Amino acid sequence: MVTLLERATENLEAEKIHTQAMEKLTQAMIQQFKHPPPLEEIYQDLNKALRLDPQNPDRSAGMAYFLILIGALDQVPKHLAKALRLNPEHSIARQLVQGLNELKQQDPLEKRLLEVEAFQRWPRPQTASEYDDLYDETERFIRQEALFYLQAMIPPEVNVGELEQNQRSFLGLLHASVQSIQAKLEILESEFEVDALERELRPLSQLKTRFEKVVNHNLELIYWQEQLQSFQEMVHGAFEELKHWPKGQSLDKKFSDRLEALYDICDQLADELDSLAQRTSIAPIENQYEAAVQTLQKLQDSLDEF
Repeated sequence: MVTLLERATENLEAEKIHTQAMEKLTQAMIQQFKHPPPLEEIYQDLNKALRLDPQNPDRSAGMAYFLILIGALDQVPKHLAKALRLNPEHSIARQLVQGLNELKQQDPLEKRLLEVEAFQRWPRPQTASEYDDLYDETERFIRQEALFYLQAMIPPEVNVGELEQNQRSFLGLLHASVQSIQAKLEILESEFEVDALERELRPLSQLKTRFEKVVNHNLELIYWQEQLQSFQEMVHGAFEELKHWPKGQSLDKKFSDRLEALYDICDQLADELDSLAQRTSIAPIENQYEAAVQTLQKLQDSLDEF
């Protein structure tokens, strides 16, 4: 049977270990994880403190906090539940519950970014056991990423507007994921054959390539969308000026030159869009071009009646 003195000694040791672990974690956060933090060491220390002093809600809350920071959200609820069972008014545990709920309501891409950042911070292995752990974590991460991107409702197709913005965010996250995995594979290949992991990574790399092409095409469309918008504004400006032209007064050469320049711009836009259509679909901006041409035609009709 554990005596009161032994229990007190264990509690004091747990407090010391827990405090040191949290200090290491705080220091890593201050440095914004610029240097690989001793995550495994911190985890082992927090776990040891939890074993030594299981009835202290601070131990469970501390572990929950650590797990949230490294992105292991699925393991957090049990620790928070225990902390609140031991002390329903535990302020840190209650705050973490609220924070966890907010994380669950986050945009899926933001949640994935947290997972990617947690994977990036995985410490560089020093021992054979740590290399095994990194291999397993990399394999898990690749499969998790593949599942996420396969289920994502963001198609790799040419578009503009809100979908295009989502595609760019999606590509940025996908690029970070693939880059992080490749960095881990470079570490692992000194100890393992990584062909199997590279094969599992291949679909993600191929998807990234597809999205890169689509996003580049979208950027072209956005550029020409802006050019069309500018052209349409120039035509509207000329239209408004014509509407307010003094009755009985002939149009001056300046206005005639302006109209001729608008036709030249319209022809240039048509040529450029025809060229673009040879490489990719211009469906998202075709209506805008047709509207601009119609406005120019209305301007010409008004001139004929002038």
